[in-house]
Amino acid sequence: MQQFQVISDSLNIRSAPIVDEANQIATLPKGYIVSKIKNSDNDKWWKVATILEGKTLEGFVAQKFLNPVTKFSIKTVLKIDV
Repeated sequence: MQQFQVISDSLNIRSAPIVDEANQIATLPKGYIVSKIKNSDNDKWWKVATILEGKTLEGFVAQKFLNPVTKFSIKTVLKIDV
């Protein structure tokens, strides 16, 4: 599963892909990592999974508030003569 990072100050994870106080599961802080499970029927929402306070959560988030997590591996050190 591809991982994404919350880029807004906070992001609500919901039980359905719609904004409604009754379906809010939890609030994820900025920088939090989620794993995308799949797109929902509405392209603006993704089903994701994450672990928060030791509990596995699955739910929907607005994808516009996520950026892909990029992992870089430095295998070569360059020496620059000045």
